[in-house]
Amino acid sequence: MSAVSLVRRVALRGFVLLLLCGCASHERPVSAAKMSPPRAARELRVMTFNLRVRTILDGPNIWDRRRELVVQRVRAFDPHLLGTQEGLASMEAFLREQLGDYTFFGVGRSDGKRRGEMCGVFFKTSRFELLDGGHFWLSTTPEKPGSRGWGAIFPHMVTWVKLRPRDGGPTFCWFNTHFDAFSGRARTESAKLLRDRMVQIAGSMPCVVTGDFNTGPTSAPYRTLLTEPSPTASSPHDVFRAAHPVATRKEGTVHFFTGWSGGLRMDWILASSHFQTIDAGIDHTRGPGGYPSDHFPVTARLRAPATTAP
Repeated sequence: MSAVSLVRRVALRGFVLLLLCGCASHERPVSAAKMSPPRAARELRVMTFNLRVRTILDGPNIWDRRRELVVQRVRAFDPHLLGTQEGLASMEAFLREQLGDYTFFGVGRSDGKRRGEMCGVFFKTSRFELLDGGHFWLSTTPEKPGSRGWGAIFPHMVTWVKLRPRDGGPTFCWFNTHFDAFSGRARTESAKLLRDRMVQIAGSMPCVVTGDFNTGPTSAPYRTLLTEPSPTASSPHDVFRAAHPVATRKEGTVHFFTGWSGGLRMDWILASSHFQTIDAGIDHTRGPGGYPSDHFPVTARLRAPATTAP
């Protein structure tokens, strides 16, 4: 064998060995990635959105003129969980048609069927399986549809669902509500009832709470909901405050179609300690013809508990 041939053979063998080593080193991270799901797969995006009931008193801001913008804001954030308040059956029907990749669960507050405002919930069908769900009214007779309590002018309610992530993550409960706007006592007692029902329904399971609470973060209902509910259940935390520890004067969520942000932060997303807060925000987007609602929607990105599947 000539010297030139020998050099060529040695060089070729070295190239093959280098290629094999390179492939092997590249395969190891891929194999490791399969062992634990990426963090993005564990992210849970939550939105709470008071839709503002359809009424001719709103004139140019009536639901019919802003409903497309509502869908745009939902699609822009692309939540996995969307909690709505003040949605009538016709309003929720429109959203169900536009948000075909979500499953809807909700009833009217006046009769437990279709009459009256709903605290309807939408969740991504591809991500969650509905295991259980129900409703209770914020009154001394929680199982009675349309019941009112503690001086409330209108009936108010809570809609809840128990969801199992399809990726094998732990089952969690989600509560969506709307507290009374006029009676402070009704809000305080409603918070106590909600906290007690969370313990009964969810126990120590992970929980998410969304809603329009018609009061701010320094109120008695706020303190009640963030208090440890029982020795075995985890107290929820205010996701927005976790993301923004220093309060400002621009956190208001109700603006009466003006865009004013100096009022109370009435719309909250709460989560048990099972969830880590990634970020939270208030969507101030205005469309060409106005705002999507008289409330700003509130959004949150959470890191869900680790999957339990092998």
